[in-house]
Amino acid sequence: MAVRRALGRLLGNPLSERSCASPAAVECLHRAVEPQGAAQPLWQHAATPPVHASAAPPAASAALRTGPTLPPRQLFTSSTPLNPVPGTPARERLAEPALTEPAAEAEGAFPYVIHVHTGDQRGAGTHAGVVIGIVGELGCSSNLSIQHSPGEDEDAVLLERGTTRTFTVHSSEDLGKLQTVYVKRQKVGVSCSLGAGWFLDKIDVVDPKGKVWTFPCEAWFGLDNASGAEGSLERNLLPLIDEPQFDDGSFMETDVDEMAMEGDNTFSGIAKGKPAPEPISVAISALAIPDRSKVAQGTRAINRKGFGYGGEDSYFFCETEKTIGIGVADGVYAWRDQGIDPGEMSRSLTGHAREAVLSGLTDPLLILSNAWYKAFHEGARGSSTATVATINKHRGSLSSALLGDSGFIVVGTTPGRPFRHVKYRSPHHEHSFGHPFQLGHHEHSDRPEDALIARVPVGAGDVIIMGSDGLFDNVHDEDILREVDGTLDVAESKGRAASSSAIAQRLAKLAFEASMDRRAQTPYAIAATEAFDLVFSGGKPDDITVLCAILS
Repeated sequence: MAVRRALGRLLGNPLSERSCASPAAVECLHRAVEPQGAAQPLWQHAATPPVHASAAPPAASAALRTGPTLPPRQLFTSSTPLNPVPGTPARERLAEPALTEPAAEAEGAFPYVIHVHTGDQRGAGTHAGVVIGIVGELGCSSNLSIQHSPGEDEDAVLLERGTTRTFTVHSSEDLGKLQTVYVKRQKVGVSCSLGAGWFLDKIDVVDPKGKVWTFPCEAWFGLDNASGAEGSLERNLLPLIDEPQFDDGSFMETDVDEMAMEGDNTFSGIAKGKPAPEPISVAISALAIPDRSKVAQGTRAINRKGFGYGGEDSYFFCETEKTIGIGVADGVYAWRDQGIDPGEMSRSLTGHAREAVLSGLTDPLLILSNAWYKAFHEGARGSSTATVATINKHRGSLSSALLGDSGFIVVGTTPGRPFRHVKYRSPHHEHSFGHPFQLGHHEHSDRPEDALIARVPVGAGDVIIMGSDGLFDNVHDEDILREVDGTLDVAESKGRAASSSAIAQRLAKLAFEASMDRRAQTPYAIAATEAFDLVFSGGKPDDITVLCAILS
């Protein structure tokens, strides 16, 4: 512990001397974002012994943990390209060549290759054991058990963030059409709970005939220590199908009067005999505040309707007849050391993005590309993260392009879950911890096509909270949900519309207070603890931007 404290002083971060959290403290963290119904394994009758896979942590992980510094953000100027496939999102790239694990001693005649894709969110990797089983219409595979070898460090990462691992299981018979993949993350003790949460993106299975079956997941197994989100430890994943079909094999047809091509390259139509839905309306407020140290140097925030900035943070929002546009950008402070205004690029990006939406663009990637192109050719310098989202008022869909560690969450209700919860949370988009993707004027800049693209259904009653890392590094998703829920409940009890301004101000205040608290267990402190294998505590002083959009 003395060595750990010394390292903490060297890194400039206070270290907690706690050895582990109390059971009561851990229980407080387990406020579920998803209901905790354990899935029932459909293949328990399989008598074939499990396949044991040993997984040692990649060398890159060890190098990361021994890093000498923990900066809030650095310029990314590596001469080695990190984007081997231009335009491919980070979550689809393989950090290392996939490894095929040894098969069971008694191999069956039918091999099934399993590709396990771990998500690229902070804390997505896990050191906990994982069990996977394949269920087909004609039988079940042997069990795949991914666990540490005897004598191996139990804290060693088994499934690394943003990587794909490949394993092989065997069956004595052809399983036929695949129906489900059962996935279970093993339980761990309280002292080992940090880093045990696992975000599974998807599982691909290649059957003996070479057909690839994709089983999407995009969910947490266990507790995400950074955000507070929690998911079931067991899930039954269903496969994607190429086309919706009826039992007789005929394809499903859509009954519409007409299909018209719109400017955003998507089809729209109105079903016969059904009135068009009421378009979505929105109340938006945003607030940007600079870091306290910058205020002492004379930096001031500008918050206007539709556009504002504080420090290196900047935001925009606007509305047309068909579209609602929102966005947040966060410039990289380190450019100041080179005589460049670190907020120049973020302000230019959000300003041009707003103009693009008002001119009629609706695709967030095109909006982001257009903004970066204009900023670059107008001579804006520096670099910035950026998140842009558009909402189609008539369809009730949100589309986003995210590059870096700014982001957003969607709070609302869903069928079967009448209480408000976090419906969607955008991932952190980083090359590595503290090195987010960013758009800039220099040759090593990332490109708009590196952005992560998402589409989320939204509707009346939903609340979108968008912000810079100054918000999400200091406030857990559960705390954001609590503030939104409380404000909406008070407004409803008084029979008036909820104030988006009140929510934005409350969240900005919450983030600022946490950033100044040296003992707070913030998302950033927890993520740093996992990334560097040291115990960090306290908030992260930074510019803070909060944008709140309430849909009705």
